[in-house]
Amino acid sequence: MAYRLSELVRHLGLELDLASDPSITGINNPQLAKADEITFVVKARYLAQLSDSAAAAVLLPCSLAGRAPAQMQELLVEDAYLAYALLSQKFALPKPAAGIASTAQIAASAQIDPSASIGHYVVIGEQACIGPDVVIGAHSVLSERVVIGANTELKPHVVCYPGVVIGQRALIHSGVVLGSDGFGYAKDDQRWVKIAQNGGLIIADDVEIGANSALDRGAIEDTQVGQGSKLDNLVHLAHNVRLGQHVALAAQVGIAGSTQIGDGVTVGGQAGFAGHLQIAANSHFTGQAMVTKGVSEAGVYSSGQPAKPNKEWRKTIAQLNRLEKLEQRIKELEAKLES
Repeated sequence: MAYRLSELVRHLGLELDLASDPSITGINNPQLAKADEITFVVKARYLAQLSDSAAAAVLLPCSLAGRAPAQMQELLVEDAYLAYALLSQKFALPKPAAGIASTAQIAASAQIDPSASIGHYVVIGEQACIGPDVVIGAHSVLSERVVIGANTELKPHVVCYPGVVIGQRALIHSGVVLGSDGFGYAKDDQRWVKIAQNGGLIIADDVEIGANSALDRGAIEDTQVGQGSKLDNLVHLAHNVRLGQHVALAAQVGIAGSTQIGDGVTVGGQAGFAGHLQIAANSHFTGQAMVTKGVSEAGVYSSGQPAKPNKEWRKTIAQLNRLEKLEQRIKELEAKLES
């Protein structure tokens, strides 16, 4: 896969006078880039990496104009990292050809667009609907009434429970389970009585869900994932959770039932949210944040204890264990002062 440099420049919407128009086969880090590749530099502190680079051209922020080596063509952009993302898509692996593998099991009432690609050992249930240019990877299971929108791709070994709806241009990675039962039980003396999970799961357009994530169906209402949201690997959404648009959740985030996350929220890895919370749009939670109360104003929120040498950590814990006694002494002193 190769493109002329001028083609890539047009793909970025740039109008540049190029000294030459070489064939470009990929995009790479400065230290690894070959003479037929493009590289990129996001900040000034990385410019030194260009000195030994063989790249034919470099994506640079406009503020760094003229800082590349003389033999390297500069492609000046407002946001070099965004430009890198856009060019990376040009070199992505092509989609599989349309068609249904001979080992796939398709229910008679399922509707499969002729342009879809259905891999080996895929199972598609009754009344499922697969849209144009959809790719379903090998060994995936789509139960009855599952709906998949145009240009969506499911990697191998994805499982969709009944009634799951996925929008257009979504990307679902391997091992993802969509629409599994929420964790709902009522207590009857010493035993648990299961609450049937009769809601659904609706995933909007342009969503990406990382490997081995699990999104539960709703108990009554639907669990929902808003347009453009991105979920990393090993993310769990419990029943009735609602994610807004363009939310980003890093790996191992867990969100308990019925919590609503506003548009544009970003969450660091291993953060956890209690249930029935309202989280304001455009809030940011750092890694391992433990969110037990709703957030009404956008901001940056943190909790947890950063790692420190074991000796210091043990000292800190010892001090914490003495706080209750210290508080009692302060109260006694205050009472004496008042008397």
